[in-house]
Amino acid sequence: MGQLEGKRAVIIGASEKDNVGQVVARRFRDEGAQVTVASRNADASATFAQEIGGYSTACDITKRDDSFALATF
Repeated sequence: MGQLEGKRAVIIGASEKDNVGQVVARRFRDEGAQVTVASRNADASATFAQEIGGYSTACDITKRDDSFALATF
């Protein structure tokens, strides 16, 4: 049982191959968290989320409405 079992995590900026966001998302998943990845690149986020067994959503944090939508996802 991981330290984050039963917890949820939202990781932003995890669309680029092996960037910090993806590394963090994998680590959180490995520790038992339910992971959602969010980025401006919806296709890349969806592909990565599927790879790690998580969820994805499109979000441009520079846009207020996107940020509010992410907070209620």
